[in-house]
Amino acid sequence: MRPMNRRTFIGTSIAASLAAAAKPAWAADTAHSAGRFAAAHSIDRVGLQLYTVRGAMKTDFEGTIAKVAAVGYKEVEFAGYFDHSPKDVRAILD
Repeated sequence: MRPMNRRTFIGTSIAASLAAAAKPAWAADTAHSAGRFAAAHSIDRVGLQLYTVRGAMKTDFEGTIAKVAAVGYKEVEFAGYFDHSPKDVRAILD
């Protein structure tokens, strides 16, 4: 990677500005087709990856699962079982 000097910075800034200015011209056409794509491919379930709450999972495994369920998540992806067996985890989830 070469160092950034004034000339490189100005050239990159101009290129980024031109790209940003040109975006509305091509984005307007794709917005309509993106809407049709989104309507045909809707998401029916949203889950939580438990890695995002790993700190809470380490300290209170069952309580964290209960809180995640109370918020409304019905789908979860585990990032480890935190010293619980798969059978124990299944029992907690049921």
